[in-house]
Amino acid sequence: MRVLSSTITTLGLAALLGTTVMTSGCEFTKKVIAKDKLNQGAIAYNGGKTKVAESYFKEAVDMVPNNAVAWLYYGATQYKTFQGLGADERKQVAPQVLDTFKKALDFSNNDCKIRDSALGYISSIYSDLDDTDNNIIWMLKRADGECADKTTKAITYYSVGVKKWQCSNNQTNRYSDKKSQDPFHYRDMAYSPEALKDRDKAMQCANEGMQYIEKSLAEDPQSPDSKFYKALLYRELQYMTKEEPKRKEFGALAQKINDEAVALNKKKEAEKKAAEAAAAAASPQ
Repeated sequence: MRVLSSTITTLGLAALLGTTVMTSGCEFTKKVIAKDKLNQGAIAYNGGKTKVAESYFKEAVDMVPNNAVAWLYYGATQYKTFQGLGADERKQVAPQVLDTFKKALDFSNNDCKIRDSALGYISSIYSDLDDTDNNIIWMLKRADGECADKTTKAITYYSVGVKKWQCSNNQTNRYSDKKSQDPFHYRDMAYSPEALKDRDKAMQCANEGMQYIEKSLAEDPQSPDSKFYKALLYRELQYMTKEEPKRKEFGALAQKINDEAVALNKKKEAEKKAAEAAAAAASPQ
């Protein structure tokens, strides 16, 4: 499964914070000191001293409140602490951590690295909180922004498509007939108002999932992962369709696309092995 990195593992040392032109002596001094705080914080963070780093970064944002890098690094330390908390504690501190990354966004001036990192952290926080709706909203902000390249778009749309498939499958799986010999049998979700509501939710998720998987494939047509989930989404439509001709159509499409995904996967594995063999042959013994 493809995953887009959303957090920073190593913090780089900071350049001088802002231009020195038309800057007062006091402001320039603050920027120099803040730069030193950032660098000391980065060294502490990379050395595993998260709390020490957080203190340095807090001093930096207090000195230069409009510096996006300082807010991003400060947020990175807060997020590391956030990850070690229990569910209830996470809910309590999440607004503060989210606010830190949103400040990094506000002051980023569309710096793509800062913007992409901040958006990645925000979407990860919502994922950690099991807030799927906001997680998807912020994932799409990352994919639909000017900074997103084809890889970012492809993986993000794929990830959203997977979440939508899971949303649909959570519903259809509840109506599965455990006695049926056909794993793709019709799920009767029309026998009560509650069941119809579940069916509507599943259908909406399946259709939205298909849209995002198609967008992912538009960016990366050779992705076996996206094709696998496209096949699974056709299975979801098959589960919810009662008319046999249409069920067969969805089933045939699912099988065809699944076979394409398997073939693509085998091709990529063969190419990887060939590249590794060529590299081994070229390296000095």
